[in-house]
Amino acid sequence: MTILLHKPLDVVTARQDARHPTVLDLLPPQLRHLHPVGRLDRDTEGLLLLTDDGKLTAHLTRPEHHVEKSYAFWATNDLSESALERLERGLLLPPDPRPTLPAKAAVTGRSTLYQIADQIPPRYCEKLLKNRDIPVVAGTLTLTEGRTHQVRRMLRAVGCSVIRLRRVCLGPLRLGDLPCGAWRPLEEAEIAALWGRTHVV
Repeated sequence: MTILLHKPLDVVTARQDARHPTVLDLLPPQLRHLHPVGRLDRDTEGLLLLTDDGKLTAHLTRPEHHVEKSYAFWATNDLSESALERLERGLLLPPDPRPTLPAKAAVTGRSTLYQIADQIPPRYCEKLLKNRDIPVVAGTLTLTEGRTHQVRRMLRAVGCSVIRLRRVCLGPLRLGDLPCGAWRPLEEAEIAALWGRTHVV
């Protein structure tokens, strides 16, 4: 059994937690034996797989398989063409001596914090709305590796501070219009695509 969950903010990717709800709390009792494939931080929302298939988990999480993961982000400041090139080419994230692997980066919009305040988690707005004209850049970043807080650290390295982050793709899977907090079982064709047996879902 493998399901796709739209993980909300402030929910942790764990079996249990003393302070916060977990992704398993969003599932009916009969599905709480499933385990997450990788993890999303408490401050990150979006696409998360849960499964009871250990082989599939290993296939999707082994670094050498370079499974693509795409994130939509909103961050303060702006991204220049040279900053986008640095993100795509690879950059250092100290203390790791290895540069990041090549990535795909794009800007999808520019605004101010005031203009998109209703889309930003309140805890960020409370701190930042004292200056409503703070520039905000929206974009996408696609990675083939999964270092700790990698998207946030990469954007910080080029002068941006993430204020919202959502995973929208994992390999051939798309989050689509699945409501936040909802889940659905994967179809056989989707599972085959995760194994690389078909091209797209």
